[in-house]
Amino acid sequence: MLGKLIKNEFKQTSKSLVAVYSAAGVSILFMLLSYLTKIAWLGAAGSVALIFIGVAAIIMTLVMVINNFARSLYGSQGYLSYTLPVRCSSLLFSKFFVSFVWIIVSYLVMMLTAFIVAWYTKSQSNGMFESAFEMIKELQIISDLPTLKLILEYLLILGLGSIVSVISFVSFVYFAITVANTRKFQNKPVLFGMIFFFIVYFLNKTISTELMLDLPLSIYVSGDKIGIGFESMQDAGNVLFNYGIGGKLFTLVFAVLLLVVTGVIMEKKVNVK
Repeated sequence: MLGKLIKNEFKQTSKSLVAVYSAAGVSILFMLLSYLTKIAWLGAAGSVALIFIGVAAIIMTLVMVINNFARSLYGSQGYLSYTLPVRCSSLLFSKFFVSFVWIIVSYLVMMLTAFIVAWYTKSQSNGMFESAFEMIKELQIISDLPTLKLILEYLLILGLGSIVSVISFVSFVYFAITVANTRKFQNKPVLFGMIFFFIVYFLNKTISTELMLDLPLSIYVSGDKIGIGFESMQDAGNVLFNYGIGGKLFTLVFAVLLLVVTGVIMEKKVNVK
């Protein structure tokens, strides 16, 4: 049954995002036509449109995540959702999983659009990009900077941290909307939903920032190596990059805890209109 819930959730939510991804495809087509026909303005227009579409994909996905959860569980579709022969935890997980996937896809789309624009710009630059890369390589050798491979590995680790941020965002949104639809707050669910979201957001931000700076656990880049250090960011020595991971670990645990609490509230406290 969980598989059917996830499949149906993907089907319902994809309708909100078809337009933006179709627009991205059209913009890429314009850029390819410009590359083949050497019509500069066509490629420039496609590049600008693609940049805006990449940003719009993220914004529209976040809005969709919020609206879909509120509408399908606490709006006009709420009674239908809660009368399905499944546990509330299954409803919650299916929506969380699909929202998580769509947000990750939107970030990947933004990265892809940036890559395509960079590739197109490079193809029209008459060797300027190659010269810039050669200068960067020479600077890296002279200044003993980390290699490109090392930097990419560090960025990959930061990308994993971004996944935690996505998990926490969805968790905070679901918790806030659910609490706002309990009997005490449902007269103004939008207002209280925003209040509860910012409460948990700033609570997490305050604690995670302190842990990131002070907890003796971090990932660092120094010279030609990357590793895990047992010093806080504030106490780190001579390293090029240093990222405290204590804050992300707290955020992940806090987000999972809020999801569990959200499931309990859905089972016992929520008041569907």
